Amino acid sequence: MVQIQNKKKSEDSSTSKKQKWIKKWEPHKHCSVCGVAIGMDKEDFCSSKCSGEYQEWKLEQEKKNKRNSMMMMILMGVMVLVLFLATMLG
Repeated sequence: MVQIQNKKKSEDSSTSKKQKWIKKWEPHKHCSVCGVAIGMDKEDFCSSKCSGEYQEWKLEQEKKNKRNSMMMMILMGVMVLVLFLATMLG
């Protein structure tokens, strides 16, 4: 009889632990900027501050990409010019 009661208590405690775990780790996602856990129904950011920071970062990345593309085009043009001049003079 004592064993049955102990078994029930251990099952009850494991069930409550499982419920606590599910409540603690319910489905969620994280803010794209700061990493704070947010609900599944929210957007990708926890606040308008994080959203603004992300937009600023995105604009900086676009500027960097444009600058890098221009540098690559200029370098390709210089290489073509050098090869053309080398064949003309060589």
